[in-house]
Amino acid sequence: DRGEDIITAEKITAFFSEKTKGANSIDRIEAYNNVTITTPEEVLTGDNGTYNAANDTASLIGNVKIVRGPNELEGARAEVNLTTNISKMFAQGTEGAGTARSADGRVRGIFFPGSEDKKASPSAPAPTAAPTPQVPVISAPEAPVKAEPEKQPVQINNEQTAPSSAVTTTEPTAPAQVQPYIRPSRQIEEKASEAAGAFQNQAEGK
Repeated sequence: DRGEDIITAEKITAFFSEKTKGANSIDRIEAYNNVTITTPEEVLTGDNGTYNAANDTASLIGNVKIVRGPNELEGARAEVNLTTNISKMFAQGTEGAGTARSADGRVRGIFFPGSEDKKASPSAPAPTAAPTPQVPVISAPEAPVKAEPEKQPVQINNEQTAPSSAVTTTEPTAPAQVQPYIRPSRQIEEKASEAAGAFQNQAEGK
């Protein structure tokens, strides 16, 4: 361990150098089998690795994979600067490159655009959408309801007479004269009696 940088492997060999009398410091580290280098920015894995303290650089060889957030990169050899956190990946066939994960030994990667920007400023608040202005809804006024005036019952008092202006008088109608019904036989008898009387008076010289 060195701060936030960690190197793990099945076997690690450290080489020390004497800078001052009685004080030793690590000059180089060699790691073998299932090497993993973890930094605050990424995780690197490979078959074998070497750390050089002079330039604070680590190298991995054989089936190398670099994972940074959601992004992944695979190749035969990788170099990472632990001071600048800049990593480089190389294909099989380049100087010092070992075996590669892919059959053709090419460098392959999966990248998600924008993921590095989000990781660079994790504390920055996510932009919020401007609130949508609320448009007031104006509804048409309801049409007034015309109520019919309530009809009051009219009380008629026989003892009170309405004003003359409100009374309409009409002329009394004469009752129709009904002619008495006379049977036709009776009319004939009366005519015959009158005729007989006139004849008798004429005969008597009246």
